[in-house]
Amino acid sequence: MAFISQLHASLANTMILFMLVCSVWGFIEFLRGGLSGSLSGALVLGEGLIFLQGALGIILYLAGARPANGFHWLYGASALVTLPFIYGLVRNQPVRIQALWLAFGTFFIFGLSIRGITTGGGA
Repeated sequence: MAFISQLHASLANTMILFMLVCSVWGFIEFLRGGLSGSLSGALVLGEGLIFLQGALGIILYLAGARPANGFHWLYGASALVTLPFIYGLVRNQPVRIQALWLAFGTFFIFGLSIRGITTGGGA
């Protein structure tokens, strides 16, 4: 289980960096007036990364590892639903507005990822 635990920790760091890059990218797309397919694809990959992170967390939980704080689960679940929720709200809006909201959403997930690391310490 040490490998799974290390992978879970490494993916957490990856999520932080990935979501920060996507957030900056989204704000740039907003300023440029659109939402590129490349950013949209990156967000789908980011959602997959969040899902994989959660799956590894569930594996660790089933193996007996527990996060130091119960809020760890809340941050993970919130990260998982943020992008689909925002997309559902803005899918009929102009692409510029979509870019702005998705940029805010990825920045929110960036913050959730940092909080997830600070509350997961015991796993």
